[in-house]
Amino acid sequence: MIGVLLLGGSGKRLKPISDVVNKHLLPVYNKPLVYYSLSVLFLLKVKKIILVTNRSDKKLFFKLLGNGKKYGVKFTYVIQDKPKGIINALSLTKKKIGKENFILLLGDNFFYGNNFFLNLKKKISKLENSFIVCKEVSNPNKYGMLFKNKKKFYIKEKPKKISKEALAVTGLYFYKNNVLQYLNRIRKSKRNEYEISDLNNILLRLGLLDKYEIPRGNVWFDCGTISDFNNVGKFVEIIENRQDLIISSLAEICYRNQWIDKKQLKKLAINKKEIAYFSDL
Repeated sequence: MIGVLLLGGSGKRLKPISDVVNKHLLPVYNKPLVYYSLSVLFLLKVKKIILVTNRSDKKLFFKLLGNGKKYGVKFTYVIQDKPKGIINALSLTKKKIGKENFILLLGDNFFYGNNFFLNLKKKISKLENSFIVCKEVSNPNKYGMLFKNKKKFYIKEKPKKISKEALAVTGLYFYKNNVLQYLNRIRKSKRNEYEISDLNNILLRLGLLDKYEIPRGNVWFDCGTISDFNNVGKFVEIIENRQDLIISSLAEICYRNQWIDKKQLKKLAINKKEIAYFSDL
């Protein structure tokens, strides 16, 4: 599958910081936020990735990530000049996706848990239908929520009233290529954006979309606010220091995927701890 990673947006909830720095370049503990979302695609062994960002930030992302060669992958950059919504960003990548199935990932999403990625790999290998990744949350008014009405599912953005069975729709979507034909049906919402929930509701009505619920014990954060950034940073710091491992080490993942060799690993490694995973180095 091709990966589509969205690194644009206006970052309204992070102002005034986001006025001068793209939120995906902000640090979450010891790494920029984009490392965590990019590691999701690497862990799912996606080697062709489309990065969508605005014109001014493209230079910064290219300086940080390059064309992907150092990771053993291929990055293609697509410019979204104005933040018109996820569907607009997806429409801009349509030609580059071609006839492939694809994974759409919002760059401010953080996922953690071994079983989570193993289960997703199994589901991808038998991809019969597009599916969205969902999770139980305690603050549903912040997210697009998946509801069930009798036998039908539907999504509502930031609802005031919910049922116990409702699930938050995360920023990770697995799509069959046929969903691209429905993009032109989407109209601007009250927020003046082309919403991903509108596309997903069309797919739900047509029976073309399933859900995958993140199992208990696995973690998902939406890094949309300063508080979210701080919470994720604390989580990463605790795990890394107590378990003596590195979360979202791009160097480690690429080496384990056999995309790079030992020499490239040493160049990519942030510090000696990353190299220390491998006793023969």
